[in-house]
Amino acid sequence: MELLQEIGLPETGDFAAANEQNPRGFFEDIEILNTHKQFYEDVAVHPMLPLRETAFESEAADKCKRKLKGIVERRFAETNGGIWGFKDPRTNALLPAWRQVFTQKEVVPKYILALRDPASVAVSMGRQNKNGKAMAELVWLSRVSDALYHTGGNCFVLHYEHLFTDKAEQIMSSLAGYLGLQTDKAEAAVQKVIQTSLNRSVSESYKVQNPHVSNLYSVLRNIEGPIVEELKEIQESVQNIRSDLNNHMGWVDFANQQYGAISSSGPSKEAFRALECKISELVEARNQLVCNNRDYKAQIQNLRKDLRKQRMQVIYTGNSERANVENNSKEVKSLKNKLVSQEKRNLKLTNSISYRLGKMLVDAVYKPGRNTLLLPFRVIGLILSKTVVKKWA
Repeated sequence: MELLQEIGLPETGDFAAANEQNPRGFFEDIEILNTHKQFYEDVAVHPMLPLRETAFESEAADKCKRKLKGIVERRFAETNGGIWGFKDPRTNALLPAWRQVFTQKEVVPKYILALRDPASVAVSMGRQNKNGKAMAELVWLSRVSDALYHTGGNCFVLHYEHLFTDKAEQIMSSLAGYLGLQTDKAEAAVQKVIQTSLNRSVSESYKVQNPHVSNLYSVLRNIEGPIVEELKEIQESVQNIRSDLNNHMGWVDFANQQYGAISSSGPSKEAFRALECKISELVEARNQLVCNNRDYKAQIQNLRKDLRKQRMQVIYTGNSERANVENNSKEVKSLKNKLVSQEKRNLKLTNSISYRLGKMLVDAVYKPGRNTLLLPFRVIGLILSKTVVKKWA
């Protein structure tokens, strides 16, 4: 869904929150997800087991279709009648209900069959749910055959593993054209969304045991895009698969009875839903704390960067001030030297005969009286002092 949004599919509804295992989010419409889950609860069928066609003639199916109809109306209102989409693995089995809703609302849907290598699915489900690989193969077979049967093979086959190869851009461009989205954004979408670390396709050299799974996948693995030439072969294969599955529906019914008995012997549905809601709230709170933690870490990193910048600025400013002080000290020292030199010149000037004689004459003119009467004696004294200095010299 993230890739589809990057090539122009609008985001509608509320998505399931991200968690530690899937930090980028699930991109699954919560309202559709809960409606599908509720239907399985109402018909008391385990979500990994096939559904009988009679399940869609029940009151639970009518309730489910009413909810789906309301969702379709709201999603088209959100997009002003434009294109929108959703994903959920349970959709394959619930396509009979969806097709009735689409017909009532005059909607022409386009289907994408996102496939994973069944060997990888078997290993992955064996790890996560502790189910046997044989059970995982049957779940893959049931869901894929349901999708092909209910759509009549009119779907775009997309291989999960191929998105991590150099074919990815071509695949997304072809898918964008199939859906009427923006083909020119395929390259940018792949570069932004696809990361090697997201590739969870592992098979551990496991070989699929179920012949129906091997045969169906051997045909589908060669298709990348709409099913055309292989359509008849796939339809025949699907008919054989469904026939064999129907021959074993007695075991499926027994398994569902045991599942229903276990469910009814436990807490009531209301108590279970209340507990489920409480768990969802706690998970949401935990996810919010994780997000907040990331934000705080980012803020701390930014503050550290700012602190380093400020320290560098202080160091630079300190060096600059130190340089200014040194320059000022040199200037003060130079001025002191000039002052001492000037004082020496002044002292020499004031002690000179010409300066002293000139001062006597100025005093005699501008301060007459005593200075005028003493002028001859002072001049004689000045001449005698000069003579004595020269004689001693």
